[in-house]
Amino acid sequence: MTPFRLTYGLTSVKGTARETNQDVAAARLFKPAWSEGDVGLFMVADGFGGKGEGERAAQIAVDTVMEAVSEVMSRDDAPTNIGELLAEAFKKANQSIFEVQSSDHYGATTLTAAVIIGDKLHIAHVGDTLVCYLADDTVSRLNIDHRGSSWLLQHGQITIDELKQAWVDDAYIALGQSGETSVDVVVETLHSNSTILICTYDFLHWRWKDELESELQAILRDNDPQTASDKLVALARERGTTSDITALVVRVG
Repeated sequence: MTPFRLTYGLTSVKGTARETNQDVAAARLFKPAWSEGDVGLFMVADGFGGKGEGERAAQIAVDTVMEAVSEVMSRDDAPTNIGELLAEAFKKANQSIFEVQSSDHYGATTLTAAVIIGDKLHIAHVGDTLVCYLADDTVSRLNIDHRGSSWLLQHGQITIDELKQAWVDDAYIALGQSGETSVDVVVETLHSNSTILICTYDFLHWRWKDELESELQAILRDNDPQTASDKLVALARERGTTSDITALVVRVG
């Protein structure tokens, strides 16, 4: 199989009511000896907490996973289990964030990391950052956000219509909240000429998700990754999102 060509675009803007942007995102293409094509690592972390602690938590999370993946990419042999590697890095990040907490300084963060090797997409996920996938003119969600209202939907406690009108609730799992954490790991098979979007939760607010889907599909399909991420963030701001917004778009060629 011919290796996919990976290109990406990243846009992150500060919320209108914040002094700093507490989102941290990163993207890197590796050329390991054991792979015929590029290997991509793409991450979005949405920090929260006062006095800049959310931004610090998000940076710790992204740096920890970047270090772990970079070390593996420098080896001569291919990793046997990327999902396990990511989960362990997430747990290390969680412990590092938790250990710097104090009564006066609290910060935590969501984190979603995606590694592309060949035609496989490996996703590790804690919190409410969203991963969407456009293939064959269909947009689908690849992960489940860890919000209270989403949990209620999954367990039949509320309907999808009630969720669309729901309060804006917080993630019930995030890195740094306690000394231990659980990590969702997903593996998907990718298709050529498809697109991945990793974005912070408030970007796809339920109040306007239905009408957004056709626009989302068109923007991802008709633009290069950087233009697409710019347009998506502009659209979210236009629709009234006041939080920090981050969109990372990856084109699988």
